Amino acid sequence: MASRMDDRDIVDILEVLQGAGVEIERLNRVNTQLMLATCPICDEQ
Repeated sequence: MASRMDDRDIVDILEVLQGAGVEIERLNRVNTQLMLATCPICDEQ
């Protein structure tokens, strides 16, 4: 029989999800900066 998750398990999962959300936001900012940056290779051509 599977044991039920207690409150601590749920809090742990929520903390992991919150951390993942923060990392996704950071990566989206980096991605936006890279898309807006000029390409040094393209500029040489």
